Formats: sequence, structure tokens, C-alpha cells
Amino acid sequence: MWLFNIIYETFRENLQEGQYFELQDAVEPRCVFCCRVLVNLGGIVIYEALDYTMSINITDPRCHPIGWAANHQEDSVAYCPGKYSVESIKKFAKNSVPAIIFKRYELKEHTLKVGCLVEVQDAEQRAAIFPGHVSEIINSHFVKIISFSYGRSETRELVAHRGTHGVFPQGFCASVGYQLSLPQKSLLRDRNQPDYSWSWKCYAAEWGIPGIPTSEYSFEPIPGRESKITPMRHIEVFCYQRGVMYAALIHRAVRNLVLIELSCDTTPNPPLMFVVGCDNLFPCGFAAKYEIPFIGEAPFLSLPPLKHEGSPRFDILRCGYSAKPGNIFQERKPNDPSFLPELWMKGDVWLPRIYVHPSCRIGPWFVRSQFAALARYYEAGPIPHVFRVLLANIYQCASLEHRMDVQAILNTDDDDVAVIHVKFKWRTSADHVLMRVPVCRTARQAAGWLR
Repeated sequence: MWLFNIIYETFRENLQEGQYFELQDAVEPRCVFCCRVLVNLGGIVIYEALDYTMSINITDPRCHPIGWAANHQEDSVAYCPGKYSVESIKKFAKNSVPAIIFKRYELKEHTLKVGCLVEVQDAEQRAAIFPGHVSEIINSHFVKIISFSYGRSETRELVAHRGTHGVFPQGFCASVGYQLSLPQKSLLRDRNQPDYSWSWKCYAAEWGIPGIPTSEYSFEPIPGRESKITPMRHIEVFCYQRGVMYAALIHRAVRNLVLIELSCDTTPNPPLMFVVGCDNLFPCGFAAKYEIPFIGEAPFLSLPPLKHEGSPRFDILRCGYSAKPGNIFQERKPNDPSFLPELWMKGDVWLPRIYVHPSCRIGPWFVRSQFAALARYYEAGPIPHVFRVLLANIYQCASLEHRMDVQAILNTDDDDVAVIHVKFKWRTSADHVLMRVPVCRTARQAAGWLR
């Protein structure tokens, strides 16, 4: 974290509004634009190029100081034809972004050849990785790669360099235990031909390429297994298309892959996958420090306030229950309301039925088979009773190695919050566990508390 702060403090001190830098086009990297810095958000730069306003992280290797294109003509790079004169380039150079900004992230030459096999992250369904291959060598720094997208039969083409995030060597998924997604047409062939089995050899033969294997040495160094990222920690994710930062939670980490969930989602969505070191991930508090538009967690108060204080929130209370005691000697009719103390009727502490989604994303600390065995719903009742049963049942689903992690998150020593005491016994142990778990006070907060 301290290294991160030092780097972005350098950006804030040396990167000023009105300065100029060069940027290689993302689709045609031999074409270079001169860009003017409009806003610097701790290294996230909103810039103007010709008549367009866009954003980029200044650490992108496609960014260079003014004059870079003139010094790299051996790579066939040149300024956008007809857009910049010699005089304008000299003018930009007088107010250029300092070269020290780009030293750490300079482009490096690749060793790839046409027909090299790679694995490519899908740009749309970010949790999927598809097979691909190098189709063209642009210059000593850039190549064109053909790959696939989720649910589509046609291919997609992308331009990549040695350090492009989301492009991996052949066999990367197998080495980290991640599932390599197959192209749509391969899945259809597999369904129609039972004896067909996809392989890299079949892939190369289908495309008529030599199928040259690649290794980690063909790309920028991949973090080792010892640099493990702890899941269930918060992070901030920046979207360059919308110019907005999102609060997120690390759902899972596989070597240098991080799967996250956006905290603003109120409905289940597939996790997003990013590569460690990419320019989308930032530490908590980054958006506030640099005044970046921020979308935080879903609101805790998930239900509207009561129209009339003391009135029941849910119809089940109005129709099925009454605070008026009945006569135990009088025969009860089928439609007679059941007795419920006035405290539960008017205190907004009565919960409706809570349903359990057996196939939801349960995170890295729970056992899927045990979670699937839970009851499909928890009947309506007062907050303390429902949540006490719910927490005890869910806690039983924690895997053996993560029981203490779950217990540490749930338990609290704070005396200033409302708590419920949850007591239960592990099926595999004779010891009882007693926890003080912070709990919401009203049904209005219940959905937010459960999230």
C-alpha cells in the first residue's frame, strides 16, 4: 500500500493540467496522437485528443512523453497524418508531461510469432478465458490476436503488447486450476459428435496455424503463488467508460486473477475478473482522496419508512394477527387472527418469510453441499428469533479451515450496538460457540443487514 501511495503522489506532483503527452491508438498502435491533460485524478487522466475527450491511466504503456514517436520510427510509428505540424509538436514539447512519469511503464519488445497460442480474457463476460492465437505481427511491440467471446460463434480481434492485462500464455488456466472456456462452435461440435474432444492440437489444425506454444517468459512476469490475495476484502474499481469508481468485494483470488463483486449490486450478477496490477483496481479511499465520482454499497435502509408510526408494515400482521388477547374457553374459528404481543405488531420488528437461494454465490468460506441442504425458507417472525436461527444454520455451513474467520467477522465486543446472542454446537465437536452478533433494529433495515 505504501508503494502505491508513493507512485500516485508522484503523479499528483508531476502531472499537471495543460501538459501534453503522446498516446498510441488502441486499434492501430502505429498511429500516435498528441493529448492534452484536462484533469488529473491521481494518475487517472481525462484528456483531450483532437476533438474527443476520454480517460486513461497514465501508467498505460501506450502513453509516452512528447517526442517519443519521432525517436521510434523503426517501429513504423508516426503522428496521425495531417493532424500535427512540426511547429505544433515543438510547442507541445515545451509543456510535456515529465518523462519520469513513463519510465516505470515503458513498452517492451515481444518475442511472439504468428501462430503462437495464447489464452485471452473475454472483454464482455469478464470471468471467462478463451483460447486464441497471434494472427499478425504489427511491430516489435504489438501483435494482433484472434479469440472468442461468450455466447458468440464469431471471433474477435484485439491488439496486445507484452504486458497487456488479460492475455496469458498457453496452459495458464490449467496451471492455476481455472476453467478454460471453449468457443461456441466447439461446444456445438462436441454435442453433435460424442467422440470429439477439444485440444490445442485440434485448435491449431482447425485454424491452419503451426500452434507454437508460449510460456510465462513471453509476457510480463506473473506474480508467484506466494503472493496470495486474501478474499473477502474491500477494494475500489474504476470504469473508464463511465468515469465512475465502484465499491467492490474480493470474491475469490487465483494467483494473479481477482474475481470481485460490485457492492452496489442489489441483484446477483456474475463476478467480474481482473488481473492483479491492472489499471482498474485501487485501494479503498482512493475515490474520496481524488474526488472521483463514487458509487458505494447498496442502501442499508432498503424499505420505505412507515406511513403511520406504530402501524404494521406487512399485510400478514394486519390480517393474520391481533394484539387483543382471545378467550381460551371460546372455540376458535378458522379466520380468527392469532394473538401477537403489541411489541411485535407496532415496533417494525416483524420480518416476512425469508427465502434461501440454494445456488447463489456463497463465497470462498462455505461448503456448497451443506448450504444446499438448508431449508428453502425461514418463516415470518420477530427479528431476534428469525436471525438467530438463520445465523446458526448458515454458520454450520462454514468450511473447517474458515470457521474462525467467519466467527471473527460475526462476533463483536461493541456495547453500543444492538446484538443477538447466537449459540450453537458444531456437528463435529462437543464444544458450544456463543457469539454476540450485531443486528438491525427494524425490518426496514433487514435486507441491507442481510447483504
